[in-house]
Amino acid sequence: MMNSAMKHTLTALAILLSGALAMAQTPTAPAPAATDSGLIKNGDFEIAVDPAECRQMAPWTFETEEAPQSWEFHNQVGAVLLGKGDAASGSRFLRIKSDKMAIIMQKIALDAPGAVQVSMKLRGNGTIGIYRLCYNKQTGKYLKTPQLGANVKLSSKEWIDFNETYQYDGSSTEYLGLFVTSPEGIDVDRIVVKYASETAPAPEKK
Repeated sequence: MMNSAMKHTLTALAILLSGALAMAQTPTAPAPAATDSGLIKNGDFEIAVDPAECRQMAPWTFETEEAPQSWEFHNQVGAVLLGKGDAASGSRFLRIKSDKMAIIMQKIALDAPGAVQVSMKLRGNGTIGIYRLCYNKQTGKYLKTPQLGANVKLSSKEWIDFNETYQYDGSSTEYLGLFVTSPEGIDVDRIVVKYASETAPAPEKK
């Protein structure tokens, strides 16, 4: 026969095992799904590569020793960090830091004239401007850098939306440029560039 001390021990063990089983069966909230970035690549910053694989016009600082695939780094340099967790979609986001203005960019895969919609999620402290860097299709010569909307001055720990639409006339090769001034860092995620006639991503439920 079991003595009272052994019964007490077994009862306590059963309670602990029941609690652990209940915790294991409790569903965790899924991370927001990664988004189709449309006319650019890796707008969710989910794909990381060695910084040596990315085009750098001057040496940048990569705080996590990895860089977002498909993005280019201008000679107006800064520091970037690929963060994990608390992303606007997927599991990663990009943080850009610079006391002076730093620029990252990516070619937009435009193949016909039309209205183009640019959207993204932003948070942090500082100022970011979203621009189009336009080049002659035949010669590659720089043409102009029109801005999409106005500078966004951020002071927010929560993700906010940026949405702008512009008319592409088909005459130039274009890059999407993020112009950031922020010693503390501005976080960017869920960048989508699409022709406005295409279905835009549905807003996330909160």
